[in-house]
Amino acid sequence: MQKILRLFFSVLLLWSWTNTASSQPVFGWITEARGMIEVSPAGESTWKAIDTTIKYELSEGDRIRTTNDATAVILTQDAREVEILPSSELLLEPALGDAGRSKETLATRLKFVLNKTFSRRKPFNPGIRRGVGSDPPVLITPRTGKVLSGDPDFVWLSANPKPDSYTLRVLRESGDAAIELTIRDTTAHYPSKMDKLVGGVEYQLLLYPTELPKDVERGSFYVATDEEKEEYDTLKEQLQSKYSSGVSADIILASVLLEDGFYADALAILLDIEKKGSALPLVNYLKSQVYYEAGPMLLIP
Repeated sequence: MQKILRLFFSVLLLWSWTNTASSQPVFGWITEARGMIEVSPAGESTWKAIDTTIKYELSEGDRIRTTNDATAVILTQDAREVEILPSSELLLEPALGDAGRSKETLATRLKFVLNKTFSRRKPFNPGIRRGVGSDPPVLITPRTGKVLSGDPDFVWLSANPKPDSYTLRVLRESGDAAIELTIRDTTAHYPSKMDKLVGGVEYQLLLYPTELPKDVERGSFYVATDEEKEEYDTLKEQLQSKYSSGVSADIILASVLLEDGFYADALAILLDIEKKGSALPLVNYLKSQVYYEAGPMLLIP
């Protein structure tokens, strides 16, 4: 139990893991890197190798160079993508990239979301204490916010001691149960034989060990309407056609979903990127934002 909690908690340790803030305007963030990459900060003549395992912020006027076996991809603050090839040196200026690749409305929105999301410095607050004595289950997703699908998955941390089963109830606004499940695991898939939850409606969620209903964990979530889902499907298509790097498209989509309160969907995208081993510093940073906004926040003794 404690091992699981420590692994879960490790993604929340933030966020001194970033380079020192510059007085220059932000140029962007490295999303993908391979090999040794060096940066000479704006106004300086010295070069230093950067640690690509952390969220590294680049400023306008910085120079960046790669060795003969190194490459990098930068996501700019105005939602453009700059690829740096081996044995290259570039001065980071606003003119880099192709600003005309997307409609202005999309570019403006993405610029706002990226700057707001990546400018957060310390997404950390005190949390509940786990691993001491008896603990109720803790919802991970959906815990609060919105979900795109009317048949969401439910994930939680185990109660301590581990019960034989859990009861999960999803309640309509009237208070009657839309679904009620008994599950032995800590993940529940929405029953495929049941009608999906209605869009445009907020639901309450109750989770507790079947034998201990007083140890209840509560959550709530809103299900998107068909129109809202179509909007995000369109955005996903736009991003996939705009960016040569699928990772950049996924990170931006996760950032937009996070900003709009679709925490469970943002987290699912980030976990999928993580499985591929790509863009881990930004993935961990965005995961911490999800947990900060939606919880749970945990303290491990």
